[in-house]
Order: sequence, then structure tokens, then C-alpha cells
Amino acid sequence: MAKMGRPRLEETANRKVSIRFTESEFAQLEAYAKAHGLNKAQAVKECFMERLKQEKAADR
Repeated sequence: MAKMGRPRLEETANRKVSIRFTESEFAQLEAYAKAHGLNKAQAVKECFMERLKQEKAADR
């Protein structure tokens, strides 16, 4: 019988980061994630990747 399940990604996300937020920062993160249909981890990652993209564009 063939193995079923989700296909493997080319590059798996296997590194974990823990971040501490103030109550205010956490509330803002939750609101941002909810407004954009993301979970909190996706929201942080999306913002980080956008920041890297901006810095790369500024370096050109």
C-alpha cells in the first residue's frame, strides 16, 4: 500500500524561535494576525520577510 500524507517541502521549517512580548505588543500581534487571516507565527514571519525585502531593496 502506498504511503499517504502531505508531500514533503523542498526546505522544511525545522528551526524554532521564542519571543517575549509585552501585553500591548501581544495584543497588537493578535489583532494583526486576525485581520490578515494568519496565525501569530505566520504574522511575525511575514513581517520579518517583508523587512528583509525592504532592506535588500534599499541596498541596491
